[in-house]
Amino acid sequence: MPHGHMDGGAFIFEQNGVNWAIDLGYDSYGTLEKKGIGIWDNSQNSTRWTVFRYGKESHNIIQINGKRQNVNKGKATITKFTDNGSVLDLTPLYTPDAEKVTRHLSLLPNGGMKCVDEIRGLKPGAAVKWQFCTKTVPTIGEDGSILLSR
Repeated sequence: MPHGHMDGGAFIFEQNGVNWAIDLGYDSYGTLEKKGIGIWDNSQNSTRWTVFRYGKESHNIIQINGKRQNVNKGKATITKFTDNGSVLDLTPLYTPDAEKVTRHLSLLPNGGMKCVDEIRGLKPGAAVKWQFCTKTVPTIGEDGSILLSR
């Protein structure tokens, strides 16, 4: 987590001046330090990750079993990059809860975006949460797709 957020594999998406998928940015370090938050501590169990804007809850990522991404081993690696998409290997971020985690992001001809996460090697009963930060209104389609409007 080089810039100090729990957001490996996160993305933002803007089209024609509209922010569809957002990143909330940062909080004031000084204010957080005064509250006793270990803002400079990037270890796995740091109080830094309890700050909403730095932790796992406020980013466009997946969560497995409600756990934080693995900051000790974790980094997202771009394994494929083209003019209209990319593939990221997120496996180290989710070790040992999954054997393989990849995120496929692509821009669609209609101006939209597609995000497909592949997760292999989960233990039975594992809980996966897909989250998306937006200021738009989502509608979930019968096929599981999400249509955002603003």
